[in-house]
Amino acid sequence: MNFIIKKETGLKLLEQFMGNKEVRSSFIYLFSSIAGTGVAFFLVPILTRYLTPHDYGIVSNYTAIFTIASYFVSLSCIGYVFRNHFFLNNDENKKSISNTFFVNIAMTLVTFFLLLIFSGIIKKELEIPIGWLLIIPFISICQVIIDITLSFYQAKKRAKEYSMFQILQTIMNLGLSVILVALFLWNWEGRIMALLISSFIVAAIGIILLVKNRLINFSLKLVDKKNIKDFLNFGIPLIPHSIGGFVLVLSDRFFLSSMVSVSAAGLYSVGFTFGGLLMILHGAFHKVFMPYAFENLSKTKDSDEVKSKLVKITYMYITFFIICSVGLYFVAKTIFPFFVGEKFQDAYVYVLWIALGYAMLAAYQMFGIYVIYTKKTKMVAFRTDFLAALIKLPLTYFLIKTVGPIGAAQATFVAYLITAISAWHINNKAYPMPWFSFAGRKEKLIEAVK
Repeated sequence: MNFIIKKETGLKLLEQFMGNKEVRSSFIYLFSSIAGTGVAFFLVPILTRYLTPHDYGIVSNYTAIFTIASYFVSLSCIGYVFRNHFFLNNDENKKSISNTFFVNIAMTLVTFFLLLIFSGIIKKELEIPIGWLLIIPFISICQVIIDITLSFYQAKKRAKEYSMFQILQTIMNLGLSVILVALFLWNWEGRIMALLISSFIVAAIGIILLVKNRLINFSLKLVDKKNIKDFLNFGIPLIPHSIGGFVLVLSDRFFLSSMVSVSAAGLYSVGFTFGGLLMILHGAFHKVFMPYAFENLSKTKDSDEVKSKLVKITYMYITFFIICSVGLYFVAKTIFPFFVGEKFQDAYVYVLWIALGYAMLAAYQMFGIYVIYTKKTKMVAFRTDFLAALIKLPLTYFLIKTVGPIGAAQATFVAYLITAISAWHINNKAYPMPWFSFAGRKEKLIEAVK
């Protein structure tokens, strides 16, 4: 009887977490995540029929460098801005966001010159023309503006506005890609041009919304050394973390492009996109869970009861994600003959390892929520992505040499597993949670089962 009660309590735990309002919000976030982060997935059936694996490889390499550049331009400002929504009043928050954005502009210029310096190597190895390469920092700053706008709506639990803004970007990105690639036949250039145009337009709308909500001001009178220093203390320690992200995102495609071919990188990218499909669900859950965790911890002054509840939700969620990742592989194997173009059929072999890798990434992000809550990001610097990157570089090379292109996917799984374990360890140092609280109840549970 006790066991049944415990089981029912566990099943009701997520219901307590979500509540009626949160349930509605989670579905809205889910819908917007499918529309937003699913752009690459939605484009796969079209791009694999109008692009060659070589062209797809160039798009993949370009997207990877754009992701990396965004790390440096943003300096992880989204986590910083999001957290401040819960601790600063409106005027303080406006001043903080404005100073954060001034730093982002400076980092845009730094990133531009770094890409200019390494443009020759990038063009040779990844086959990305210099002109297209040098517009990446400006797309990145546009994405920062978009993400700051989204973080505001998320923190204020304005799910409808969040969804509308993200879907706007999706419609423009997806629609322009189809027009330029499928109708105008611009090949890989059409996909990148669609990204450029949609980012600029949506970022302009984002600035208007931020100004309207009195969250940003471009007046130099707002420049404050204290705000800038506080942001840099948050963001700079994460640079090694960003470098790690650089390696985790680019190294597999870089090694495949260099050791095998750009076409191999294109096939890998298709499998990688499908393997990351569950991250759409994770994005929706994470957007609801993080403000829920922050709000409950701050209101209850970090009570043990709240911590225990958050731990249970985290464990249940990670277990569910791993099971779904394995199932995704069998789905991919079944539908790939209908889903992708003829030249991309074999890409399904990458899905299992990539999906499991993303499960570990989801675990890493769940553990990292509590580190962000404490602002102790210095602890993350060399212990998560950077550590995983140091291992992934030689491991990717060795596995590709040993087992072929599939080795890149296997190395990705190992790397993200390391980030998850490292994040859990850091969490215990920065903000201890009762991860083993169930251990003390083991004997009682056994007795209940008997």
